[in-house]
Amino acid sequence: MDLTLKAEMAEHADWARDCENWKSDLARWKLEHEQAMNDLKRVMELMRYRARGLQLHKIAIESLQSKMSVRQNAARLYKAGEGSSQMVRELGRELCAEHQEVRHGHLLQLSVHAKLFQLHREMLQEIHQLLRLLEPVEGIVKYQARIGKHLNEPLT
Repeated sequence: MDLTLKAEMAEHADWARDCENWKSDLARWKLEHEQAMNDLKRVMELMRYRARGLQLHKIAIESLQSKMSVRQNAARLYKAGEGSSQMVRELGRELCAEHQEVRHGHLLQLSVHAKLFQLHREMLQEIHQLLRLLEPVEGIVKYQARIGKHLNEPLT
């Protein structure tokens, strides 16, 4: 080991060079670290934007699924309604036909009642004529009844 001043100066120069290299490496690493941290911040910011975009996309998909479900239910109800409407129309036709039959029956009954009413009036007129014809006979019958009563009484 050389302990001379020249050797010490050379060793010191080596150490100074190494130290300068280390300082430059350290400065370079510090700069790279700052750049990496800035890049990381940018990437994290992009990831947050991407995450928010994915959340909004999820909400949009759920909304579309809900709308599709509502439309499918509406279509199913519409189709069921068409069947119901058809059934209601058929029942309406049946009820209309039945109503026509009942109406026809009522018209026949009305006609029969009108005929019965007419016959009843004619019969009442005939009874009144008969009563008018029988009035004199009734008087005779009453007279005979009074006479017969007296005829059956004992003579005193």
